[in-house]
Amino acid sequence: MRIQLIFCIETDEESRSVVIYCFDCDDYDIDPEASLFLEDVKQYCLNKHYEFVWFCKDIERVYVGKKIPDNEKKKRAERFKRKNEVSSVQKEALTAERYGQNRSNLLRVLSQFEELQYKE
Repeated sequence: MRIQLIFCIETDEESRSVVIYCFDCDDYDIDPEASLFLEDVKQYCLNKHYEFVWFCKDIERVYVGKKIPDNEKKKRAERFKRKNEVSSVQKEALTAERYGQNRSNLLRVLSQFEELQYKE
């Protein structure tokens, strides 16, 4: 899965757009092609000055901590939102430096921008 986020950060001094590509890592650890694809995307983002966010193996495993069957994803997402389960996600799951099960670098990337830094 790929998600592209584009947003504008405005400060008193400047206004700039930020592009963030978000990817599920899926089979990065067992499929050499998947691993190579992620490295290519990472380099592409670097070359374009875009940000690269990853979720291992997918966003559901990072936020919920387990694999969610495709036919249950919509229902589980609704419950996640309704019960405000995002507040129970461990910060460590979102601040990883390297790919790992149920991990992401989302907060690490967002914290580069003062306007988006995580506040406890």
